[in-house]
Amino acid sequence: MGIWILLCLGGALLLHDRPLWMACGGFGLWVFIPGVAGVLFTGRGEGLLALHPATWFILACFVVLLIRRPVELMGEFAARWPLYLTLVLVILTASIMSLMGSQPPGVVLVTDQITGPIMLFWFASVAIRRAGSARVVLRNVVLAVAAVQSLIAIAQFVLKSTIVFSGRYHTNYWFTDSWNRWMGTTDHPLVLSMLLCASAPLVAGLRRASLQVGLLGLMAIGVLITQSRTAALILPVTVVYVIFRSRAGAGAKVLLTTAVVAGAAGILASPLVTGLADRLTNDSGSTDARTRAALFFLDSINQFIVYGDGITTSFKVAALGGLKTSLESSILMYAIGIGVIATLIYFGAQVALVLSALGSDRLRGVLVSGLVVLIMPQTFSSLGTESACGPLLWLMLALIASGRLPSVRQRSRPAPQLVGVPGDQVSARPRISS
Repeated sequence: MGIWILLCLGGALLLHDRPLWMACGGFGLWVFIPGVAGVLFTGRGEGLLALHPATWFILACFVVLLIRRPVELMGEFAARWPLYLTLVLVILTASIMSLMGSQPPGVVLVTDQITGPIMLFWFASVAIRRAGSARVVLRNVVLAVAAVQSLIAIAQFVLKSTIVFSGRYHTNYWFTDSWNRWMGTTDHPLVLSMLLCASAPLVAGLRRASLQVGLLGLMAIGVLITQSRTAALILPVTVVYVIFRSRAGAGAKVLLTTAVVAGAAGILASPLVTGLADRLTNDSGSTDARTRAALFFLDSINQFIVYGDGITTSFKVAALGGLKTSLESSILMYAIGIGVIATLIYFGAQVALVLSALGSDRLRGVLVSGLVVLIMPQTFSSLGTESACGPLLWLMLALIASGRLPSVRQRSRPAPQLVGVPGDQVSARPRISS
């Protein structure tokens, strides 16, 4: 673990003046190193220090920024102090309840899924204050990661193997020899489906129709391979959105529509849909399990209004309640773990960030992506387990909130040059909110 921490500190020092790449690096580490494989890098799989490798990197970046760039870091905090103070309150509440609960190591999940991702949001916001073009770079990084993960999932589908981290994936109880759903290098197929559905609306901001078709095609195939029914409903909606909101010209939109229809027909006629079709006709009791989980929570809600037994104890509580699965919803899992009040404050802050972007200058498609990352975590154990869902959620929220981000750079500094995909109308100095 010591070696990994030293590597993280070295990387953070190299990036001491590049908070944008700190955010991109932390997100990339989370996506390409599944939580179940984190022990291979840190050497620590249990205990209060068993943080994900990406979290160690994020913490190292925070320390370096606090020392080398305190004005910018605190400037972002000051500009949104009600939000950050609210989130600090949630972090402290969740940490204390987890440490005092029946499973103290649950504080690791608090750090991995709440504290670290919020720091990602912080770094990304600092970077966007420096230059509005940073949000284009972030958008492009998310799209590139989604494309690579789709390609990995396709390779897994063809080879019928996880390719990398196979030994670690086999430690999951659900990963059996008959498993036929693939997840790239994320922790679960549903995590990959969330990444792909959140990325798809961002394609609308690209100008080249050929690039849009290619990315949407990869994402559609990736979603089919995950066999996620929720994603199968959401992705077509995002594709229609991209067609109508694309930056491409009228002629290119016609070609885009034709290509999407032809591609969809080809995909639907392929063996890729077999697994999803089977899940749609026979969900193996998944819907019933979610219904029972919701009813169980409503019957027990009075016990968790103020206090919880720790963020990871929802699994134990569900088992004691006679459920054979988890509560299958992040908000329900958090409510049992840290109390209903803290949970509503935490998720309410996320909703407030999305609502604050309404009517502001923002990247095309980012608001739809925000709705996706708010909705999908409530359909499976996303934020309640070690996965890339937390970092993805808060990175997307940073892109959404950037529309109302006042600049704190000194006026004497020259305006940064825009870098991004041609056709993106992004100002170097984001609109100042009143």
